[in-house]
Amino acid sequence: VARTDSETMAGGVPTLTGTALARLSWDVLWENAESAVEAVRHHLARVLEEMRSFYEGRARELVDLLLSRWDLHNTVTLLRGEAVVPLPKERPLWLLAYLGAQEDWVSREELLELFWPGLEPTSARNNLRQLLHRVRQMEGVEGLEADAGGVRWLAELDVRLFRQALARGQWARAVELYRGPFLQGVKVYGLPGLEDWLEAERADLETAWGDALLSQVAESQPSQELLGQLEGLLERDPFNERAVQAFLQLAVALGEAEQARERYTAFVRRLEGEMGLEPDPATQRLLRELLRATPPQTTTYRAQHNLPTRLTTFI
Repeated sequence: VARTDSETMAGGVPTLTGTALARLSWDVLWENAESAVEAVRHHLARVLEEMRSFYEGRARELVDLLLSRWDLHNTVTLLRGEAVVPLPKERPLWLLAYLGAQEDWVSREELLELFWPGLEPTSARNNLRQLLHRVRQMEGVEGLEADAGGVRWLAELDVRLFRQALARGQWARAVELYRGPFLQGVKVYGLPGLEDWLEAERADLETAWGDALLSQVAESQPSQELLGQLEGLLERDPFNERAVQAFLQLAVALGEAEQARERYTAFVRRLEGEMGLEPDPATQRLLRELLRATPPQTTTYRAQHNLPTRLTTFI
């Protein structure tokens, strides 16, 4: 079997050329099935990745869907000319993500509706049993419990610790735990209920983080670190007027009146340009009051000349 010049891809997986793939006999393929299928998987994924650049819109989404579903079982199924099974390799991870975001038991009916919408109940329940079995076999997964009524995952996860800190009013701890959007960069394909949940969960957690940061700022001494965190919040949510007000107050308290004015000006321009609105009167009034209470900065004038510096007389 011909190979590429590099002989192997990253990770030591054999890479087959397209010509060699066409000549590959079934006897050779199944003689070393696992390595051959892995090679085929990488080859197909690479070809699809190249094809992806030529498509837009729905066609591109479908190619992305194919790229997300290459696992050993589905590659074998494709080679046999059969239908791809509706159990992509990422589904165990989606189950853990969903269970991990919940505080208590999740009913089996809820999981069936999320993961197999529209599927006949008996088949869906059988799929869920298989999925739970696969998850239990995953390395590092402990505390997964299931009974006739539901499923839960007992694990110490950042999203749970974040919500616990919120419930206790531990704003600094909550802000520390939030590292960015929930499952950032991850997409759901073919599961509309799960996709809606993921979008709502991301929005809810980000809003909670912003509220926690504003509460922390209100209760803390002014610091440049908090000012930087408010800048981060406004980058994510530029129309958050509460954050703008907090930024103005904190910047002026730190002696950064010019920075407060610049932030306000940028906010006004973006609000008017993108939404055709003006800042709330309370925000306008706040800026005026803050700047009025700030003493003007004076600059010491120094005459410019080329004369030598006069020495101090000690006598």
